Parts: sequence; C-alpha cells; structure tokens
Amino acid sequence: MFDAADIADRQGRILGELADMGLEIARDLKDRALKAASREEAEGLALAFHRISRSIRQSLALEVKLAKDRCEAARLQRIDRDRRTQARKAQVRAAVGRLIWTEHEPAEAERLTEDLDGFLAEDALFEAFLRAPLDDLVARLAQDLGLPANDPREDAPSTPSGSPSPAGAGEEIEAARANSPPPLGEGDREAVEGAAPTYQNSA
Repeated sequence: MFDAADIADRQGRILGELADMGLEIARDLKDRALKAASREEAEGLALAFHRISRSIRQSLALEVKLAKDRCEAARLQRIDRDRRTQARKAQVRAAVGRLIWTEHEPAEAERLTEDLDGFLAEDALFEAFLRAPLDDLVARLAQDLGLPANDPREDAPSTPSGSPSPAGAGEEIEAARANSPPPLGEGDREAVEGAAPTYQNSA
C-alpha cells in the first residue's frame, strides 16, 4: 500500500538531488565556456548552460509546488479532523448531558456539565477519541462524573453487530497519553502536553 507522505518525501529528495546535480553541471559549463578556445565552442557551451539552468529552475519550481501541496493536504486533514472531533464531542456531550440532567438538580448539573466539557477538551486531543466506540466514551465519562452507567446506545450509533470491538476508550486514551504527547493544534495542548491528568469529580 502506498503511503502519500513517504512518496512526497521521496519526491522532495529526488528534486533536491536533481537541482544540486544540475547546479554542479551548470558551474562546470560556465567555467568551460569562459575558457573556450573558439566562438563555436563557447556558443555550444552557452546553449548547454541555458538548458541545464532551465532544468534547475524547473526542479526548484516543482519543489515549491510539492511543499505547497503538502501544506494544503495537511490543512485539509486538520479541517477534517476538527470537523469529526466536534461531531464526536457533540454526540458524547448530548448523551452524557442527558444522564447529568436526569440525575441531578440544576446547580449540580451545571457544575457537572462544566466538568464534562473539560474532560472532552482533553480527550479530544488524542486520536483514540475518534477511534473508540461512542458507547465506551459515554460510559467512561459517566463513570468519571459519578453518574449511573446507563446504556447510551439509544443516543447514537454503536459498534456494528458482529464486528470486533476496539479497546475501551479509557485504555486507548490513557495509552496515547503515556506513549506520545497530544497532537499539535487545539488551544488546550499546553495544558496537557507531557501530562496524564486523572479525572476526578470536583469537590
């Protein structure tokens, strides 16, 4: 299976090498043209210099285009991830929010909702948040908030019947925290990078 990032890296290296080799040849042609014994030899070397110079310019232009393409691809990936993350956060917040407002009075429900938003902001920094089954995320956050473990399947689609279930959301996210820092982006990064916060109910 082809990896787009690997292919782009290889293309960049090849273009860089071509530009370097072309520049080396161009310098040699320039020196030879300046020392040419006849006008005909000098004109031939000048023509070769012109052609290799054009090749160098094309290689450099392709390098610039490749860099722009990679930046655009990364931008689109970030937009797509942000869209999917916001959708997943909304699903989880709606499901857990119903449990909160069913079990608690308004003042306590508002406090727990604020805690939920904080938990979601941290979890959303990790890829596991998008991979884990929605039911696992809801059950885990409900437990963190001290809510009854009601079945959230009526709130959103769950893992298809008969398909293998991934590791629990808690295990995936905690493993992600332990093995690597959060991805770049999101304003919460500085608050959580290099740390693995423990979820606790507010006093």
